[in-house]
Amino acid sequence: MRSIDEILSLYKQRVKHYGPLHGKMRTIQSIYNGTAQVPLPDMEQADQPSVPNLLAQGVDQMSGRISSVVPTVTFTAKSAANRAEVRRATTASRVVTGWWQEDRLQMKMKQRARHMIAYGMSPVVIRWDWKTGRPTWHVRHPLETFPSPDIIPG
Repeated sequence: MRSIDEILSLYKQRVKHYGPLHGKMRTIQSIYNGTAQVPLPDMEQADQPSVPNLLAQGVDQMSGRISSVVPTVTFTAKSAANRAEVRRATTASRVVTGWWQEDRLQMKMKQRARHMIAYGMSPVVIRWDWKTGRPTWHVRHPLETFPSPDIIPG
């Protein structure tokens, strides 16, 4: 078990490591949300700048395209001649597909695609849900996560 000081030092180390990346992500986030300041020195102060937010449109459109294709889950039987094994493999793929439908994975995949396009990463935690008796996906925002620095990004 790690002490509080060790956990705090690991947190500070990861904040320092991901600081420049998170700064760039915050810039993208402010442009996406339409809160970025656009410097226009030659305009009068009374005129409001009219700048279209093409980043938000592009990210949303591309994430919709990416998430429109649902992955196919396939399990193969050890022996194609054994009918029981083929049925078991078919049932396993239907069970996983059913879990995904109950978890509304299609909507979560669109959010993950949006994070991937805008921020270059899409962290997710898959946990067992004891109430429903199945695994469930929890999509995390990239600005709120600090992955291990020794993993290969992408």
